[in-house]
Amino acid sequence: RCPRPLVLLSKTMRQLAMGQTLCVVADDPAFRADLEAWAGSGMAAVRLWDRQGEADRVLLVRCGG
Repeated sequence: RCPRPLVLLSKTMRQLAMGQTLCVVADDPAFRADLEAWAGSGMAAVRLWDRQGEADRVLLVRCGG
């Protein structure tokens, strides 16, 4: 719906060292598709994807970009 969360995520991932992880929790239904497309850019790899009620919890690892 709004690109701002992915812009903030991208900015945060750039601040991490290679191999560091970031946990993201989101309740936007479009988040999964948006994140999968973004992760395809090569900046991060999805290591864990867990659905908790109405929210997705994702563990990302910095791997490039």
